[in-house]
Amino acid sequence: MASKAAPVTAASMAAARRDPHHHHEVASSDDDDDAALMITEFKLAGMNISEVPTRVTKATFLHFLDLSNNTLTTLSESFFTLVHLTELNLSNNHLSALPKHIGQLTNLVKLDLSSNRLTHLPEELTQLTDLETLNVSNNRLATIPAPVLALEQLQKLYIGSNAITALPADIARLKNLEVLYLGGNLLRTVNDNLCQLSRLTLLYLGGNRLRKLSPKIANLHRLRTLNLHDNQLQFLPPAIVDMRSLRQLSLRNNPLVTDFVEDVRPEPLSLLELCAREIKRNGIKYCRHCLPAELCRYLDSAKCCSNPACMGVYFTEGARSVEFVDVCGKYRVPLMKYVCTHGCEPRKPHASTASVPSASGAASSTAAASAPAPASSSGGARDKADLSPAQQARLQRVLLTGYKEEECCHS
Repeated sequence: MASKAAPVTAASMAAARRDPHHHHEVASSDDDDDAALMITEFKLAGMNISEVPTRVTKATFLHFLDLSNNTLTTLSESFFTLVHLTELNLSNNHLSALPKHIGQLTNLVKLDLSSNRLTHLPEELTQLTDLETLNVSNNRLATIPAPVLALEQLQKLYIGSNAITALPADIARLKNLEVLYLGGNLLRTVNDNLCQLSRLTLLYLGGNRLRKLSPKIANLHRLRTLNLHDNQLQFLPPAIVDMRSLRQLSLRNNPLVTDFVEDVRPEPLSLLELCAREIKRNGIKYCRHCLPAELCRYLDSAKCCSNPACMGVYFTEGARSVEFVDVCGKYRVPLMKYVCTHGCEPRKPHASTASVPSASGAASSTAAASAPAPASSSGGARDKADLSPAQQARLQRVLLTGYKEEECCHS
């Protein structure tokens, strides 16, 4: 099987010209032009270039071009004949505007324009229908440009360190976004339309001026990393404890109050949950040969309340909330706590159960969930209540609602 040919780069062509025995030796300017056509990658970062060299624009089959960390102030029209480009890096230059001819580079998948002087982006950017990653961080944008909001195929958008004060409603159009970096702007609120980006796995909002967070943030079911540090948050919405996919929650440098979950409104327990709790708490025996296997598994799944003063149990509807725990006397880490009901006063989690920040002083505080302990084989029951046989039978009948009741074959 023939091996895949290595990409032809500017460096490899230069080496060929230096080697008199190389079979691609270039001896004339015409040969130089032919050689330029073969180049697929150009890396010209940090070379103090103020304009794009002619040899670059002649490389018409170029796929990768890195012109970062130079002094470019503009791009010539001939530059946009490089229609085969899939990745273009123009970061850390002096560009104050992006020419409308950018729309000709329709094969671009990744475009980096960070650390320039851009105040707007041209409408022709919408023609980049294959673009998946766009970085316009550290520019002079006052809002997310409308052409960006039309790039519905975008998967990663980095637009931090600008002067954005509000998010447009059309941000909901970016349905394929997985990473959204908005750190270092001037945001005071985050509108609900952001919470429609259901594919987000990383949302970076650190370094803004946020005072509150929309409760609809819980609609981001795939979100794994939420960065909220260096804001003005005083509380978080209760729904945040229901974000099952969340693995990292950064909250440092916020004036969060100790009990930061505001306005918790518990839902009433289901009939199944109530009856199962009574059976376990009162030590009522049940026959595994008569009860459906599904109900037996449900009763076996009882978990003990984490409050040592409470001998109660819960199944699928325990109360979850968050409290801060001091770690090493320096960090306050949010920990999940599990109790049987919202009115049950839990024990204070010990600091040793918290996720201790790394020695390097990592910025993130991880929202660690302290797993609830399963109930003992006896059901975690108190001393059996003085229930009559008729009362015990009634509880079982309620639990068995919808199933055919028969006399227990093992009674």
